[in-house]
Amino acid sequence: MSLPAANQFRPEPRADCLPGLDETEHLSWEQFSATATALCAALNRQLVEAHGLTLADVMLLRFLANSCDGSARMGEIAEVLAVIPSRVSQQMRRLEARALVRRRKSQEDRRVVLACITPKGRDTLKPALAAYAKGVRAQYLNPLTRQQMTALGDSCRRIGTPLRDQQAWMRSAPT
Repeated sequence: MSLPAANQFRPEPRADCLPGLDETEHLSWEQFSATATALCAALNRQLVEAHGLTLADVMLLRFLANSCDGSARMGEIAEVLAVIPSRVSQQMRRLEARALVRRRKSQEDRRVVLACITPKGRDTLKPALAAYAKGVRAQYLNPLTRQQMTALGDSCRRIGTPLRDQQAWMRSAPT
């Protein structure tokens, strides 16, 4: 008597599943993707309504505020925010118009442009970060138990670490 093939017990994927994914895999991906998108959209909307800053603006200002002298290379900001450099330039123009950031040439290398957070930028960032944290707590942390939160964080780390390592390797690879 022969045993059935292992894949014989695997259910046929639904017609709308991504090719190569079974229904469980597809649903897992869809739930993650939809939830991450909705969460970021909700946080973005709250920040814009309350502070006139997008989530990306808060991330940029926070990165500058946490840098050693409140400044960073434009290219470094693009890498950290995972956007193309022209997107950072557009964002900087908007934030400069509000006097939250400024650009200056590097003292060490005049070809390098640095983005710098201003005192007004720091003052604006503080309440925006508090609102951001409140939104994260209400919409991400509160629905989860501590154990679920830890498991989700571990899963994201397992997925994200190789992706970040690959991005770092690609940036450092000779061209």
